[in-house]
Amino acid sequence: MLLSPVKWILRIVILLVLALVGVAFFADGLAKTGVEKGATAALGLETTLDDISLGFFTGKVSLEGLGVANPKVFGDGRFLELGEGTVEVSPWSLLGDKIEVPEIRLSKVRLNLIQGLQGSNYASILDHLQKFQGGGSDASSDGKRFLIKKLTIEDVLLTVAPVKALNLSEVKLPIEKIVLTDIGSDGDEGVLLSELTGIVIEAVLKRASASGGLPPMVQNALSGKLGGLKGLANAKLQDLLGGKAGGGVPDKSTGVGDALKKGIGELLGK
Repeated sequence: MLLSPVKWILRIVILLVLALVGVAFFADGLAKTGVEKGATAALGLETTLDDISLGFFTGKVSLEGLGVANPKVFGDGRFLELGEGTVEVSPWSLLGDKIEVPEIRLSKVRLNLIQGLQGSNYASILDHLQKFQGGGSDASSDGKRFLIKKLTIEDVLLTVAPVKALNLSEVKLPIEKIVLTDIGSDGDEGVLLSELTGIVIEAVLKRASASGGLPPMVQNALSGKLGGLKGLANAKLQDLLGGKAGGGVPDKSTGVGDALKKGIGELLGK
């Protein structure tokens, strides 16, 4: 029995819808794997992502529940947690090797620093990140590159775990906002997804270091490690003091003490 033209059209439409759903499903899975592998390579730690959704026609990407594990010696907790993120993408650029990204917003960022008797979780992570940025064994130049016009990191809470043996009490340091612009614009080369992970970590830790709100032991150790990183050299700092940073150990100077000056110098590459 021959089908009418209308029924043929309906069948074709249904097949196209199913095909698009299938493509979206597999594309989301590939994107999720890409994010997890990129962050794992940069930090040397297992990274997981709960969910990612790609909007092919809207040019928007949303992700939820990214977590970076601690080095095993520091327990089962997480070094980093990201509640949610949104990415605006120029749809046509998805077809090329360089993807144009007008804006990325990352929010509900939780960073946990542990200073132990034999070292710290951040020292181990930053050592690996420095090797990665220098072209270490886990670094790769393959993959799509991103030209990011604006990156906003907001609602950040950095916690320093208490350690009685070191006379360290718990410190909570909130940071409202950090804004970076023109990431990957130097030479118009763009940055890899794994490189972007390092840039986010570096920006948050340098902002925290610049606040003067960390315990001196952590402040000094962190500043030394951050001096070897170079991820922010490929981005412009739009907003260092875009939000209030408070809590923890107060800066007893007028608010622009030595720690803040040093942090600004590091962020500006001076």
